[in-house]
Amino acid sequence: MKKKSHLLKLLKMDLHRCIGAKRFPVIIALIVVLLIANVWESVMIELQYKMRMMGSLEKLMELLIFDRFKAAVIVLLSAVYTFGLCDDRNSSYDRLILFRCRPGEYLLSKLISNAIGVVSAVCISFVLFSIVLLPIMPLVGGDGMTQYFGYFACAMNFAGPLAYSILVGLLFGLFAVSVTSFGILAVSIFPNRYVGIAASFVAFYVIYAFTGSFPFSVNLWYLSSGVQVLKVNGFAVNYFYAIGIMILFCMVPWCLCFWAMKRRKHEGWI
Repeated sequence: MKKKSHLLKLLKMDLHRCIGAKRFPVIIALIVVLLIANVWESVMIELQYKMRMMGSLEKLMELLIFDRFKAAVIVLLSAVYTFGLCDDRNSSYDRLILFRCRPGEYLLSKLISNAIGVVSAVCISFVLFSIVLLPIMPLVGGDGMTQYFGYFACAMNFAGPLAYSILVGLLFGLFAVSVTSFGILAVSIFPNRYVGIAASFVAFYVIYAFTGSFPFSVNLWYLSSGVQVLKVNGFAVNYFYAIGIMILFCMVPWCLCFWAMKRRKHEGWI
């Protein structure tokens, strides 16, 4: 019997379980605290000398390029939706849903909800990071940010400094989506919350190590950090190139998830 399409209903339910969950604002708050902790030395210098020479956006850029805080952020982001998927498997709730909808729609709803939740959490955290530090340090330091931000300075001048937080938040968020999707893949096979977190954490390091030897233009470390990787100076070309690479990379774990779902269906588990 052919099942009706319930993708929109599934998506609405999954988004509510993702963004509407109590853990979502907690994850955002923890990411903001983590970011501030990584720039605490600079914060103390500003509090002591009040030079106003360092801006929160410069510090955010430095964190994205040089700091290792990303692994801890990935661990936090892995809890955005893998926990919900794990609970579905352990309670057999997924079987009840799959009885009424198509397996492909069920999985696609999970992946889209995770993507929206992760990207939203990153963008909101980056913006809040700058806002929380505003009484201590300006968004842009006294030396300006053009020399630091390259082609992103074009967006800053056009739409305001906080545009940078959202733009790089989208880039790093898409990378986090690809990594946490590996966590979803792991949970779909081994329904355990710690498996989802561990898989995302391991995938983060494996992916960076694997692509570290790639040419500069496809190096995910720099692409996800908002670094200009093309010789072309135009903002739109560089930014949408990076977005395109991030989206293509997200397709890798997504395809693996669909393959695992198809195999599970073939073996009679659903």
